[in-house]
Amino acid sequence: MNEKYLETVRNKQEEEKQKMIEVLKEAPVIAFACKKIGIGRSTYYRWIEEDEKFKRESEEALQDGTAFVIGIGEVQLFRMVKEGKMPAISFLLRHRHAAYGGKPEKVNSQIEVTTPEQDEIIRKAMESAIFPSIINLMTSPDNLCQTS
Repeated sequence: MNEKYLETVRNKQEEEKQKMIEVLKEAPVIAFACKKIGIGRSTYYRWIEEDEKFKRESEEALQDGTAFVIGIGEVQLFRMVKEGKMPAISFLLRHRHAAYGGKPEKVNSQIEVTTPEQDEIIRKAMESAIFPSIINLMTSPDNLCQTS
């Protein structure tokens, strides 16, 4: 191939890569950015594989773009709070204020079932304990809660 042609292709590719980086900084969605500059996603991923500098710049652009979009979202959220929109107020309080979080704590627990042999060992240990009368009171049928 002609050297001048190859140079033209390389220059065009570098321009497309720079456009891609700029688009990702404002809209951090790879499919959207590829469509906007007129390349396929497979081309983008090939560039990532072949060009370490582009890969690094692309990752940074995605992070910057994500921060940019989140910033826009926060501005809109605060605007809605200022306008007195209850869903926005509720969302802000639930996600930014510990007292309104109300997230149930997930507890992982296991119930251990004892064997009859273990029950007997426990019963004997309880009978020889310092307060056997309390145990008798607790386990006496007369003192168990009755449900109607």
